[in-house]
Amino acid sequence: MRRVCKSDSRQLLTWRNDSKVRKFSRQTEIITDEEHEIWFVGKLQSLQSDCEIFIFSESDFLVGMSRIDMAQPGCAEISILIDPGFRGRGYGTRILGQTISHALDEKGLGELEAIIHRNNLASVALFKKFKFVRNYSAGDFDNYALVREGN
Repeated sequence: MRRVCKSDSRQLLTWRNDSKVRKFSRQTEIITDEEHEIWFVGKLQSLQSDCEIFIFSESDFLVGMSRIDMAQPGCAEISILIDPGFRGRGYGTRILGQTISHALDEKGLGELEAIIHRNNLASVALFKKFKFVRNYSAGDFDNYALVREGN
């Protein structure tokens, strides 16, 4: 687990434009290089305060990423993405577990949210495995939350 850097931009765009990722994304269209660069530069400028992006690797291979976006004080939206060549190998569990630990233990957040397309059964099962509970639905997406005990 390491923080994203400028040289990761192309990899993030490649992962984001994968057809399976787009199928379950809030924005299903292909993202252009220009759109991605504007988004990525903005995220790099907000790192540490409003957003954190992490890259995960195994040996010399990049296997996925996670992102923590502050939604409100004490609460953040968490998302993960696994490289298509590494799906179904348990990386989602490792990536989500490390990201949750960072958000709760190191950042001291009290609540995490995930917005998941209701047909993305693998993601639904993964977040439920970590005790996320569905709060409400909005269109094709369900909001799941994990609240730290004592909050």
